[in-house]
Amino acid sequence: MKKILRAVFIVCFALPLVHLNLTLYAQETTVNPTRLYIQLEEELANRLENLSKKDITLTQEAKLDQLNQLFGVSIIRRVFPSAGKYEYAHRSHQLHQWYEVVFQDTVRQDIQQLIQAYKQINSVQWAEPVYEMSLEVTKLPEATMNDPRFKDQWHYENTGQSGGTKGADIKLTSAWSVETGDSEVVVAIIDGGMDINHEDLQGGMWVNTQEQQGKPGVDDDNNGYIDDIHGYGFGDQRGDFFPHYHGIHVGGTVGATNNNGKGVSGIAGGTDADAGVRLMSCAVFGSRGQGGFPESFIYAADNGAVIAQNSWSGGLPSKVLEDAIDYFVKRAGYDNTTENYDKNIQIGPMAGGLVVFSAGNNRSSNPRYPSSYESCFAVASTDHHDKKSDFSNYGDWVEISAPGSSVLSTYTNNSYNYLSGTSMAAPHVSGVAALLVSHFGKEGFKPDQVKTLLLSSADNIDEQNPTYVGQLGGWSTKCF
Repeated sequence: MKKILRAVFIVCFALPLVHLNLTLYAQETTVNPTRLYIQLEEELANRLENLSKKDITLTQEAKLDQLNQLFGVSIIRRVFPSAGKYEYAHRSHQLHQWYEVVFQDTVRQDIQQLIQAYKQINSVQWAEPVYEMSLEVTKLPEATMNDPRFKDQWHYENTGQSGGTKGADIKLTSAWSVETGDSEVVVAIIDGGMDINHEDLQGGMWVNTQEQQGKPGVDDDNNGYIDDIHGYGFGDQRGDFFPHYHGIHVGGTVGATNNNGKGVSGIAGGTDADAGVRLMSCAVFGSRGQGGFPESFIYAADNGAVIAQNSWSGGLPSKVLEDAIDYFVKRAGYDNTTENYDKNIQIGPMAGGLVVFSAGNNRSSNPRYPSSYESCFAVASTDHHDKKSDFSNYGDWVEISAPGSSVLSTYTNNSYNYLSGTSMAAPHVSGVAALLVSHFGKEGFKPDQVKTLLLSSADNIDEQNPTYVGQLGGWSTKCF
């Protein structure tokens, strides 16, 4: 049976979801021809740190240096940089052993040949490609709205205003009678950069007060990043970030400010007088390119996020990415500083993190990566009739469905616009999850409890989708 997300608060029990098979994938992959991830043996990783805290060219490991010279390596650097007060936590998860090998731009070789060559070196435990990722947005309709309001967001409250079926929405007004969002809940928008000056977003941005009040060019809070006031530009490797239409749109669905007389509403955007959840911008898509996907999960977990919103995909199973996602799932909401890591002190509203991913826009039942990874919560897309969006992926690896066709949200240049894609469905789930954590969050509250609440409050939409029975989400059979 399939379910569409409903933002209501009822306490239920859900059956376990089908376990994923990560051995079969049929999706296009693009490999970066000038980069490679390698996981080094502990002893060599420690020696490299003693050589330099920054990028290096020689490792003083004879066979590795010979191979680097043969293949035209220009730089070797840690994937997860030295993390200051969080370094002990990262080392406990062996993150310091991951290195990125950067080849000269003029040297483009067979990546699989490179992987096999590096795997032959005893000091290299693992080698894998760096995959290019893609955003899961499929179309931009011709019609746009210059001055939209809540009534135009059919996905929140569907009265048939878009020609759809009345009630085919997430019942958001019912949820708001219980919870509108708490500023103690931080959602990491791992996407293109958000617009910190947008009239409907600026009040909801996460703020790193130590960096905001500190000196420019200095890592004031000793977290390994400089000038990261509202997040970090991983794609451009800098503290500020380029406003990207996709990240702006996704962030607005999660937490655009409500009841402020401007633009649209956000699911967990609070009210103008009582601000909603905080939005941390982890801009993996930058102005000059993309990057830092594994790094962004570590940053988000260490700096207070408990929900990671992801509307992108690409590549095949990646050990470094899965290590990072698992770190977020285990360590988000905890004090990960060196002095407190082993004490397992919960400082956030949830003990652990929820990783939400869009299911992809390939009209396919083949598992899409990374959303099909077992630690992720995969979201398919529906339209204003509660039917599967034409573009949406589906399958028994999908956890839940949510509106993703013609979704209205914040956009570039202080404007608003409609976009479609599973990219737009996923932030509906992240937003409702943020409401749940806002309302139920406390010491010991776990991500699995959020998943149970999400699934048990969702509606069965088998009748609207007879061709996709069991392909658009899990189903709970015991509910009080």
